[in-house]
Amino acid sequence: MSKKRVLMIDNDRFSLAVLHRLVTELGYEPMIGSTAEAAETLLEGRTPDVIVYNQDLDAEWGFSFLDHLRRAGEKPEVPVILLTQAAGRFGPRVAEASNATVCFQKPIAIEPFVALFRELIENTAAGRG
Repeated sequence: MSKKRVLMIDNDRFSLAVLHRLVTELGYEPMIGSTAEAAETLLEGRTPDVIVYNQDLDAEWGFSFLDHLRRAGEKPEVPVILLTQAAGRFGPRVAEASNATVCFQKPIAIEPFVALFRELIENTAAGRG
C-alpha cells in the first residue's frame, strides 16, 4: 500500500520544515514546493491526497494558484488547507472565496492542525476507497 501524499506549497522555509516533519511523522509522503512552477512539476503524474497551500503566495505571484490549476485542469479534486495570516473570524469566507476546503491561521497551532489534517486525509482516503 502506498503512502498518502501531501502537496505543501509555501515560500516560508520554517513553515515548510514544520509541515514536512509533521507530515512525515504522521506517515505520509511530503511533496514540497516553494514556487508555482515547482508545485506544478510535483503534480505531473502524481495526485496528492491533500494540498496545504499558503494563500499569501497569491499576492507574491499575482494570481491565484488554485484557480490557475483548476483552469489548467491539473488540480485534482482533493481537500485544500489554505494557510493565511488573515484567517481568524474571516476564515470561512476566505476559504470559500479561494475554493479551499478550509482556512487555517498562521502561525500554525500544531495540535488543531494535526486534528484537522487527519480528518481531511482520512475522509479523502475513505471517499476514494
